[in-house]
Amino acid sequence: MYTIAYVTPEQVETAPASVRKIYDAFQGKEVPEPLQLLSASPGLMTNRFENIQYYMSHETLSFPLLAAIRYTVARSCSYNCCTDFNDGLLRRCGMQPDDIETLYAYARGDRAETMDTGLEDREQKMVRFVVNAVQQPRPATTEQLDELRAEGWSDKDIFDALSHGAGMVATSLIDTTFRTR
Repeated sequence: MYTIAYVTPEQVETAPASVRKIYDAFQGKEVPEPLQLLSASPGLMTNRFENIQYYMSHETLSFPLLAAIRYTVARSCSYNCCTDFNDGLLRRCGMQPDDIETLYAYARGDRAETMDTGLEDREQKMVRFVVNAVQQPRPATTEQLDELRAEGWSDKDIFDALSHGAGMVATSLIDTTFRTR
């Protein structure tokens, strides 16, 4: 599946302890392929897993919002495995396929107004900010930041959301570079 050495779930017994610990955290569930690839560098894998745990317990960025950020960024990068994975997460959060399409259209700027997608309006605005930033990197304007602040987002929330989206871009780049299929 990848062109460099990494640990598959079948090889985990012979892997370094730090890799085994992360695979064990999935308790019989499938370890996502991009996370398996990170086992090529156990230290970076540990770092990424700690990053995942940080977001899983984030005090203001909800699970559906984070999945929406990953979905829209992955889709904008044509990163199909994470687009599909996060589409599934959004559906488990109660979103319908039309909701997901509407959210993506708004995030890309194809729709001017937020819609009833299963995410709060303020969350949709955050997704749009992140997608815009990763698609067309340039300095954020005071107006953009003030709009998010007016929605109740702190500067930490804005930074964390953008960092989450940027992480998806990095994952896409690394995964695409080493993937065999």
